[in-house]
Amino acid sequence: MAANFGDLDNDGWLDVYLGLGDSSYESLLPKRMFRNDQGRYFQNVTTSGSFGNLQKGHGIAFADIENNGNEDVFEELGRAFPGDIFIPTLYHNPGHGNHWVTLVLEGVKTNRAAYVARIKVTIEERGRQRSIYRAVGAVSSFGGNPMRQHIGVGQAASIREIEIWWPVSGLRQSFRNVQVDRAYRIVEGRNVIEPVMWKSFEIGKSKIAHPMEEL
Repeated sequence: MAANFGDLDNDGWLDVYLGLGDSSYESLLPKRMFRNDQGRYFQNVTTSGSFGNLQKGHGIAFADIENNGNEDVFEELGRAFPGDIFIPTLYHNPGHGNHWVTLVLEGVKTNRAAYVARIKVTIEERGRQRSIYRAVGAVSSFGGNPMRQHIGVGQAASIREIEIWWPVSGLRQSFRNVQVDRAYRIVEGRNVIEPVMWKSFEIGKSKIAHPMEEL
């Protein structure tokens, strides 16, 4: 009844969370979280991550809610019928030490949200070159992720190249030697990669700090 993809540990391989269930009152099925092990197979991390809620999963979103470089998971539960109500759940990501980059794309000839734009991130990790691919748009069932693209790059100390393909203009833009653990804004046709500064915070605490101050 719900499914979505995200990168729990910023290794660049998309993990999948399945919101299992059925609309009937009697249905109670544990959700399932699977970690992508470098594209070879999926590891069931439902129990180790405490993702196995029994309520009906109706919407899932992976998002860096705290603006700290780690994707948390939000899940809407129940509510298919009156009386079948459960509290939505937020699974807090404690972090895993890998690096990341977040891209906010803005279309000009392409739609402003950059829907269907394609991204290629090339990195060097442990002496080997690797490419990571993303596309802006919905990949979920009953739920959705932010339009800004959070991309894990593993242990790469920097990004060799970021390439953007814009679907309407057909323009291809590339940016080399990009720093990791940062957010950037890229506008179609403008050959500048602009740092974006969001305030980070910790859920349950009132202190607010800027992510750039901590790096």
